[in-house]
Amino acid sequence: MSLVLPNSVTAIAKGTYTYGAATFASFTPLKTLEANGLKTVGGYAFYKCAALETASLPAAATVEGAAFQYCTALETVNLPLAATIEGSAFQYCDALESLTLGTALPALDTYVFRDAGRDSGGFTVYVPTAAAEAALNAAIEDTGNSWYKALKVPANMGEGKFNGVAVTQ
Repeated sequence: MSLVLPNSVTAIAKGTYTYGAATFASFTPLKTLEANGLKTVGGYAFYKCAALETASLPAAATVEGAAFQYCTALETVNLPLAATIEGSAFQYCDALESLTLGTALPALDTYVFRDAGRDSGGFTVYVPTAAAEAALNAAIEDTGNSWYKALKVPANMGEGKFNGVAVTQ
């Protein structure tokens, strides 16, 4: 099942992990999400949408905590305008293959990608320019940066789940 939200929907309210307490939490038939006008993805909004494979959120600036946690089939996420990705947003998304960002790096909280990414191959972060690639690679190597903590510290990420950064074609 596909869900296409109208451009007039700009925010999904924060919910809780309790079954049914968040907008689309545990909505098991959902496979694709297209939300071109959505600017804020509330916490737990798509929690445990186990069949969700693709999320296209081209206007989203904020992804709140646990928004996609336990979306175990989620492979592809498009967030070119993301400014903030909160804790556990993609935790346990163990099918994650690609995350597409824009030229500006979003701020991250702890455990954003904890145990996210395929066991064989991990996931790749795609950015649109060589300058964005250089900036992200520098952030990942800076031990004081949240990107380093999210992608390089095994306790936060999980061993071998991050594949690297690449420029989109």
